[in-house]
Amino acid sequence: MRRLKAGLARLLWGPPTTGRTLALVIPVHNDPGGLGRLLAQAQGLGVFDQIVVVDDGSRPPVPARPGITLIRRNRAQGSGAARNRGLRAVRTDYVLFFDADDALTAELPHLLADLADDLAHRPPFDICLFRHAD
Repeated sequence: MRRLKAGLARLLWGPPTTGRTLALVIPVHNDPGGLGRLLAQAQGLGVFDQIVVVDDGSRPPVPARPGITLIRRNRAQGSGAARNRGLRAVRTDYVLFFDADDALTAELPHLLADLADDLAHRPPFDICLFRHAD
């Protein structure tokens, strides 16, 4: 069922030719477990056209992974600087920022489908806020 939902959102959100491509930027510092969990969730949902991980001086460094854009910083400069560096690498129309210790909701494909519907009826948006839930 999860694959069907992700596929449906991918269909509604659209391929790169629709101008609605989506990237995920993840700053990480010394949290390989959280990063692994978040990457598994992100790849399992299948809604991201690009995933960028910014290693903010982790020891040991975050290893490269297939299909992931990895940017390594030699020393920690903070999550804000890491997000900004990740944003410069993004090649999509839209971007989501999640920290390595965050979790993606399984409802993300549905939220994206709702946003796609809004885009069809309203001018394009620049900012969309999602509610935090523990």
